[in-house]
Amino acid sequence: MILRRTFHAPSNLDPHESVHVLLTGLKGQGAIRLNGVELGEFSEADSTAEFQFPLPLPFTNQLEICVRWDESAEPVGVFGAVAMEIRQDVDASMKRR
Repeated sequence: MILRRTFHAPSNLDPHESVHVLLTGLKGQGAIRLNGVELGEFSEADSTAEFQFPLPLPFTNQLEICVRWDESAEPVGVFGAVAMEIRQDVDASMKRR
């Protein structure tokens, strides 16, 4: 099963900021891709996962959450929120002062 979402890159990112995607309510195992490039994998033991996006992001992006599915297994997928978060690198911002 592949879940896809197209989104635009956040604007006005400072050099000391990074962009992450947070997945909650995961059931099953799989991988996450951004613009066709795998960012990482998650396992059945993970109910949440987090991945950092490589910067700079193009204007238009496609996020894919690929969940491996076995017909004999329990239902799989993302049953919680998928959120993008912009974080500030505290060390870099302290150096600028």
